[in-house]
Amino acid sequence: MTTYYVFCYGTLRKNQANHHVLSGAICISEYCWVKGTLFDTKRGYPVLHKIDKLDAVYGELYQVDKAGLHLLDELEGYTSCEANDNLYERMIQTVFTKQGELDAFVYIEGKNQSMCEMYIKSGDWNTYCSQEQ
Repeated sequence: MTTYYVFCYGTLRKNQANHHVLSGAICISEYCWVKGTLFDTKRGYPVLHKIDKLDAVYGELYQVDKAGLHLLDELEGYTSCEANDNLYERMIQTVFTKQGELDAFVYIEGKNQSMCEMYIKSGDWNTYCSQEQ
């Protein structure tokens, strides 16, 4: 069976609205990070933006099967790397964990850069959401 690693930094994390999509996934790390910059879209979910100034963006690492990856693609509005209308792009990025580094899929900002509304300095969606309450 083919499996994939996926880094989740927003609504797919534990105690977030879309975590149920990962019900068949295996959590590899509950505390890890990637390089990037995190923004609030002001639509109820964040977006990771890859720019020259790279912060740490915190999240969780999961192992999913092909069906699980397909569900994540649907949720993230990703159809293919050639599509011009993806909400998010899916790319491979290095994930840093306490056990070391590994490569995983990460959903980042698609071609619509207007999604980046408010910079999240902490790089952590869960922390940001708890401060907004």
